[in-house]
Amino acid sequence: MTMKTEERNKKQTTICGIFNQKTLLIHDMSEDRTAPLELMFESKYGKIVDYQFFGDGYILIGFSEGYYCHVSTHVKEMKD
Repeated sequence: MTMKTEERNKKQTTICGIFNQKTLLIHDMSEDRTAPLELMFESKYGKIVDYQFFGDGYILIGFSEGYYCHVSTHVKEMKD
């Protein structure tokens, strides 16, 4: 899977997984970053059931309470 970057021709290896059914962890193995990116969501969504990368660096996340969320992996499009 490839995470969206400013450099479109750059190859990347990204690992993504669900931690404790509440957090989506994304780690780019080609970056010098030591800690993975952690995406946490409001408890009203429920537990993370599944996720799927789609398009140009986006993730669709499904939750146990019936919610869906789409997130960009582009660093400039993420907010703290």
